[in-house]
Amino acid sequence: MIGYNGVVISKYLSHGTGLKRVFLLGLAVVLLTASCSRDAEETPPESTVEVTAPAVTTGPTSTPTTEAAAAPDTTAAVTTTTFPTREVLAYYDELSAAYAAISDLVADMRSANNDWDNRSVTGVSYGATEEKMSGLLSRAQDLRDTVGFIDPPADRGLPVEHRTAWMAAGQMADAARDALTGLRSSDDGSRRRAALAEFIEAFGRFEGAVGRVVEIIGLGSGITTTTTTTAAATTTTTEASTTTTTTTAAATTTTTEAAATTTTTEAEATTTTTEAEATTTTTEAEATTTTAPPSTVPPPAGVGYRVLSEEDQSTAGAKRIWLTVSVDSGATKEQLARLGNRLAAEYRLSRDYQALLLHFVHYAEEPTPTLGTWTDAPYGVWDRASEAGVGDYSNHQSVDRTVEKDWSTLPTRDQVELYQAYTRYRAGLIDPEGGVPPDEEVIGLAAQYLDSTEGRISEAIRVWKAWTGE
Repeated sequence: MIGYNGVVISKYLSHGTGLKRVFLLGLAVVLLTASCSRDAEETPPESTVEVTAPAVTTGPTSTPTTEAAAAPDTTAAVTTTTFPTREVLAYYDELSAAYAAISDLVADMRSANNDWDNRSVTGVSYGATEEKMSGLLSRAQDLRDTVGFIDPPADRGLPVEHRTAWMAAGQMADAARDALTGLRSSDDGSRRRAALAEFIEAFGRFEGAVGRVVEIIGLGSGITTTTTTTAAATTTTTEASTTTTTTTAAATTTTTEAAATTTTTEAEATTTTTEAEATTTTTEAEATTTTAPPSTVPPPAGVGYRVLSEEDQSTAGAKRIWLTVSVDSGATKEQLARLGNRLAAEYRLSRDYQALLLHFVHYAEEPTPTLGTWTDAPYGVWDRASEAGVGDYSNHQSVDRTVEKDWSTLPTRDQVELYQAYTRYRAGLIDPEGGVPPDEEVIGLAAQYLDSTEGRISEAIRVWKAWTGE
């Protein structure tokens, strides 16, 4: 959790006007609450504020009943001020930090696209732009996960608005991926610019949800928290008067428009012997079939990961999503299974599908899911996606075909790059009539061409094939 300090405040000052003012005002509430709650024994259950007001009446012509004498023209109204709880303020702190980081991301995304569109003036290269936008995609995916990890307090509609913010963060990550794909395509830039527009629109939805969260918490108007004046429960002493006065309690009404929710019906715990889609892995993995993922997001899998690609493999009657996911070295089969469950739960909440297939790898260059697959589909079968309606997961089951990999055989990044360079060189020597020359004839030539040695190239070939099972 990021505390309030000069760095965070400076971030807020650099974004927008409306929400930044709200967040700075909210800071005053956090500090005030902290100072008022250092010693539990000294903190009163409620604050009583003496105010001066006209006589309180219950109707336009009623006359208040005098029970005891009091100072002329003065009434004593009890006002109960309810500050946000520590849990709510902690949630607000985390969400505001995520908002600041996402605002930075939006500024950087605009800058990268503008620089590329005006490259004749800015002089930016394609390689530098691709690297920058790839980094922006990684940041967008990380921030999507950050918002998903934040647990909103279960009151006053906060979970609904938080889910809206999370969905918008996921849509921003999707748009960032489309923008990078558009940059890499051969079109005139239309796809990239359309993705940028979607990215900005999704940020607007995220910003709107955060604004409603602020209103619900009670930090939307100055530093005034939610206040309710209850004259009926308080004995009011006044002089008799014929003055007609109407007192309106400072109650805040918040209208929350719920996002489209997904109802998940937990499938019965059954065992199926239906084979999931056949995949090629280094080690044949035993299929483990479980019930569908929970409707709430499971805890983190305990392993770093990055979604390398998301392919729409939909058919006429089924929405199917195919993800290639890179995981950090050392990932265990158990962690991969947990990651599969978490990604499935995230995708169910942020978008509907009828089948989800995950291919786990470490290096993006791996031609097959070296670390196995994980499928969430009707009865655990990818090809039966059309048997479930969109948003209906009652018959979904998860088939875990992940692999317990020996990470000691992992090639280094340099070995991967050398192997890739060697295969490209070798492909250029292929004779359509004579076929593929054997490695022993090519390695020597490749060593000279690549400014390497035969031993290094041979070792790179060996460890790569051992890792991928080629």
